[in-house]
Amino acid sequence: MIRLLDTLKEEQRRLCLHGPAGARLLSGYQAYAGRPFALFWVQTDKTGCTTALICLLDENFTLCCSPDADGEELAAFLSALGAQRVFCEKPAGLALGLYPMETGTALRLDRLMPPSAVPCSLDAAPGEIYEILAASAGPGLSPPDRTAFHADLSHRLRHGAALAATALWEGKPAACAVACTAAATAYISGVATLPACRGRGLGAAALSALCRDLGPRDIWALALPQTLHFYEKLGFVPSGTAGWYTPRKP
Repeated sequence: MIRLLDTLKEEQRRLCLHGPAGARLLSGYQAYAGRPFALFWVQTDKTGCTTALICLLDENFTLCCSPDADGEELAAFLSALGAQRVFCEKPAGLALGLYPMETGTALRLDRLMPPSAVPCSLDAAPGEIYEILAASAGPGLSPPDRTAFHADLSHRLRHGAALAATALWEGKPAACAVACTAAATAYISGVATLPACRGRGLGAAALSALCRDLGPRDIWALALPQTLHFYEKLGFVPSGTAGWYTPRKP
């Protein structure tokens, strides 16, 4: 059975501690639970145990489920809601018969690297973060809407649902790392360096500083083939596949 989630229980939080999808979902709940534009559902089995959690935020779905989840029910539910993009781990995507859109290697931080000598800041303004991300967008990629990005990151920072770090070059922010956070877990949602400042270890310094600020949380990331080595050098280890899936066959 699937129903709207009233209050997140400890059993349900534990379900979300094993991958990037759960970290995203918990962060979204911490930031926006109770807001009319953020919806959360729970699937339970016949005994009342939670088997899946779903979040709808900004027209994007995030799905976290156990191996016992009813994939057919979840697939029908998402189809009824017109879901086009679902962030989940590969086993969940397979269980629901979804097709991969933008997926990569899920990674978990296994060890912290020694602190970098690069100066870093943990109190950068959302506007500074946006400028770095926008300038770093690759060919064919559009930066997020500035107003929406600023509002979302500012809100998450105020409500303990995000942390960010910047690395400085000649006294100015030149690289950034951002994480969606919850009490016990976090997901690295972005790492970027200004094109003119690349090759100096600034992105690695920003991410290292962010991971230290995240403390004892389980920290997750998602890497494309070209960024996998970057994360592995910083102490992340592969832990499956995750990313965006769709019910539409490519």
